[in-house]
Amino acid sequence: MVASRAVYLSPDDAKTDVILAAATAVLGVALRGFVATLPLYPSVGIVATVLDLGWIFALTALVPLLLARYRGDGLAAFGLGDGGVARGLILLVPAVALGLVIQFVAGAGPLGLVLGRLAGGGLTALGIGVNAALVLVGSVGTLLLYGFLASRAREGFPRSPDTSLTQLVRTTGLVVVIAAGATGLVRALTSFSLAALVLVAANVVAVTVVLLLVDRVVPVGVMVPRAALVAPVIVLVVAQIFVTGGLFRGDLVGGLYSAALATGVVVAVAASAQTRAGTALAVPLVVAAHWYPTCLSPLTLITGVC
Repeated sequence: MVASRAVYLSPDDAKTDVILAAATAVLGVALRGFVATLPLYPSVGIVATVLDLGWIFALTALVPLLLARYRGDGLAAFGLGDGGVARGLILLVPAVALGLVIQFVAGAGPLGLVLGRLAGGGLTALGIGVNAALVLVGSVGTLLLYGFLASRAREGFPRSPDTSLTQLVRTTGLVVVIAAGATGLVRALTSFSLAALVLVAANVVAVTVVLLLVDRVVPVGVMVPRAALVAPVIVLVVAQIFVTGGLFRGDLVGGLYSAALATGVVVAVAASAQTRAGTALAVPLVVAAHWYPTCLSPLTLITGVC
């Protein structure tokens, strides 16, 4: 059962919100890329990371927050629900396991295995603090953007047929696992590297387990418009293909591979947004996906190893 909304929102307004948030997330990366080419714009170091924090927030959370305030429905716009972080702790397992594999292959020591992305800027207070902010902003941006898209798509596409949420998760999961396996295999074979094959296998297994666990934590019997899950996934796929150069002149295989891996997180957020527990179910997974430098993050400005 989906928590009721206190403020009425017309389908046209909800659809407009989906388009605005999606366009910002997809096209804003191109704007950031242009600005980054300007003279004196820092490309490396702490200053560059701090600027990226601003870009990540602006392209993910800012527009949904402004639209939610304008529509007058506040936090209800993000599918937050009644809570349920404890129920979602099981989703930590595949993301953390994948992060440990990535850190181990990269030669990280015991502290690096624990700190994950936080150890990336050197074990200094400033480096750890900036990377902790990156984890926080990335996690919040993911939850707000895809929770918003899922909630608005549920109301913005009334002609989308009602479908079992469980069935949507399973159907999407099957497509994702096949896509991740196929594109990952192509990447591994072209690299001629055992380490690359191990990373691909670890990533594909991780997203498969994530989707299986999402299927377990989502309540049975919830019926939602198909667009509520499909729309956020489409935004993710378009964003990943766009950032890798497009359909014809870019790295299409790489874009599809990254999109397939990140779909597990998007499905977790979008599916949980349709339940009474809300997106709190997905919080542990989202944080773990950003704590370690994995490709499970659906944000194009946060890179990982895959």
